[in-house]
Amino acid sequence: MNERLDGHGGPDWVLGTYVHIPFCQYRCTYCDFATFAGKDEYIQQYLACLLTELSLRTPPGPKRFASTVFFGGGTPSRLPAADVERVLTALDDSFQLSPRTEVTLEANPGTLDLVQMRDLRSAGVNRLSIGVQTLNDSILRSVERIHDGRQALDTLQRARAAGFDSVSADLIFGLPGQDRQDWIRTLRGVIGAGPDHLSVYGLIVEPGTLLRRQLLDGRIQIPSDDEAADLYEVAREMLAANGYQHYEISNWARPGHQCRHNLIYWQHEPYLGIGLSAHSYLDGRRFANVRGLQGYIGRLQRGRLPTASVEPIDADRARADAAMLGLRLIRGIHTASFDARFGGNFLLGHSEAIARFAGLGLLEVRAGWVRLTAKGYLLANQVWQEFI
Repeated sequence: MNERLDGHGGPDWVLGTYVHIPFCQYRCTYCDFATFAGKDEYIQQYLACLLTELSLRTPPGPKRFASTVFFGGGTPSRLPAADVERVLTALDDSFQLSPRTEVTLEANPGTLDLVQMRDLRSAGVNRLSIGVQTLNDSILRSVERIHDGRQALDTLQRARAAGFDSVSADLIFGLPGQDRQDWIRTLRGVIGAGPDHLSVYGLIVEPGTLLRRQLLDGRIQIPSDDEAADLYEVAREMLAANGYQHYEISNWARPGHQCRHNLIYWQHEPYLGIGLSAHSYLDGRRFANVRGLQGYIGRLQRGRLPTASVEPIDADRARADAAMLGLRLIRGIHTASFDARFGGNFLLGHSEAIARFAGLGLLEVRAGWVRLTAKGYLLANQVWQEFI
């Protein structure tokens, strides 16, 4: 199969781009991502391969427009600003960027001082996403985060001083040892630092992680499902009271600060992922890269794309995926627009599931929209499964 992107114009002419930087100082106990600690000697080699992949993925003909760039990881803030600028320059050579392109970089507290932040801003990064997780120092140590609560708040404040257009904070609820009062203190502290956006995720205990082994061995305990649901409700109440709009099941923003890159995923729009383990959805197919560092570097040094899997997405699969993703958004799905884009009749095709979940108080149908209710947010996985 020819893995180069081809064609131009049409629905995939504008896309989001994701750049995976897998290097970390330490690996958090809950982490299931393709990340590596203690392998910084591979960073420059990896970046060279990253740029090679980008050149191989570049389609012929007129440039497509990249509306977003997202540096994720791993810890992208471990990269010098010059390397970030180097990647952005290559992206602009392959895909047209503009002053309006949202360029996000994930950062761990304690990895950036004010000078480094200003250098990143000068390099073209306009949105910083900071992995706070919690302000409880004991919990941070238990999951092997490299920062403390004070550093997290200082990093949020420095990001504002550095002039980023938007500053986001990531939080996790349901961590070992976390209780309601501790969670309230974290929310108060982070809200007080004034980020424009917050992502609030429930802890997921993934197979193969150190956290999973600790839990099975009885070395740690985590909040129960009911306790975690209460923490989520506390976040909803406090964020609403402080002017944050709930726009996706795990995301809140002040007006004008929604994460445009993540909206590309939830709105089932095209995106290209570069780097090991990166995923893409483009030109009617999904494809994913190899997960191993040596496998990724080795393939690209031989001039081969690092693709591990390719899945054609037909109209039925696209419709099902868009339905599940659309129900992540608080506004839900506008059925007339959905039908015009994907064909079929959303209400008729899902009439049984809609009726059942509406009867349970998990979904509502109103003024041409289908959306989760507040009760449905807590049981969203059960609802989404019926629409895949």
